[in-house]
Amino acid sequence: MDLSATLYYLSKAGLSQLLEKLGQDNQVYLSVGEKLNYHLESSEASAGSSWQFPAVRAVEPLKALLFSARQDVGPCFASEADSPTTPQVIVGAKACDLAALRILDHVFLEGDFQDPDYKARRESLLIISGDCTDAKEVCFCTLLGAKPYPEAGYDLNLSPLDGGYVV
Repeated sequence: MDLSATLYYLSKAGLSQLLEKLGQDNQVYLSVGEKLNYHLESSEASAGSSWQFPAVRAVEPLKALLFSARQDVGPCFASEADSPTTPQVIVGAKACDLAALRILDHVFLEGDFQDPDYKARRESLLIISGDCTDAKEVCFCTLLGAKPYPEAGYDLNLSPLDGGYVV
C-alpha cells in the first residue's frame, strides 16, 4: 500500500452522484446482493434499488465483462482497427478479481500477439475496487499471501467507513 497516496473522504451520497455521472457515458456494473451473495449487474438493471457496498467479491468473474459470449472474429483479421466498445465501469472489484485480471492481461496483451478486442475493452475499463469487509467460507486470499484489500490494478479504491468511504 502506497502511504504517500492522497486520500479523500467520499460520502455515500457523493458515491451515488459519482456513479450517476459515470453512467451517463459508460456502462456501469455494480456488485449487488446481500449478506455474502453478490453478483454483477448493470446499473440500469439495478436502478431504483438501494446499492450497498459489497462485502465480498461477486460470483461472476470480471472476465465475463471482457469477453463476449459470441463474437465474429472475421473482421479482426480483415482490419487492424479495434472494434468499437462502450466504456465500462466496474464498481466493487476485489483484490482477487484484480489478480485474475493481471493474469488475463499477461495472456492477451503481452508477447508477440495481442488480442485486439480484449485490448480495446481493457483500455476502456475503469475499475473502482473495494476492500473486503467480510469473508466467505471459500475465501482463501490470505492463505496465498494476498491481502483482503487491493494493492494494485485499480483506478480508485474504496475503503468503507460509517457514512462513506476513504478513496
